[in-house]
Amino acid sequence: MLVTAATNIPVGWSAPGFELNDAYDHPFQLRQFDSFPGLLIIFISESCPVAKYVWPAVCHLHEDFKRQIAFLAINSLAKDRDHFESPTAMRKTVELFQLGFPYLADENRRVSQQYQVLCLPDEEIRIGFLSCPRC
Repeated sequence: MLVTAATNIPVGWSAPGFELNDAYDHPFQLRQFDSFPGLLIIFISESCPVAKYVWPAVCHLHEDFKRQIAFLAINSLAKDRDHFESPTAMRKTVELFQLGFPYLADENRRVSQQYQVLCLPDEEIRIGFLSCPRC
């Protein structure tokens, strides 16, 4: 899997806070991960042909590092309930890959824009990424 940075965000950059709903319409806030020293955010979509190859690798990484790094996936192309990027399609992915981390819907692309996402999938690994009292 080729991993490239879409932007030149410096290490130590404070992640902008946000609240999005997950695939099951439950609210999630970034600050729920404040206790982790690092964060991996994957901006992805259901229609991306590369995604089917990315999910298994991410799941393996999550299993290996879930105690050290928080994992989070964001669907930057999430749409209403009748679309192939819908929460229903996202739930199928959660169940198929048995995701052990949140998969969120960024329906208005607000979070994707805050994080300067230029393409999908976009993986950004930041150690010490979150603003928390310990960092």
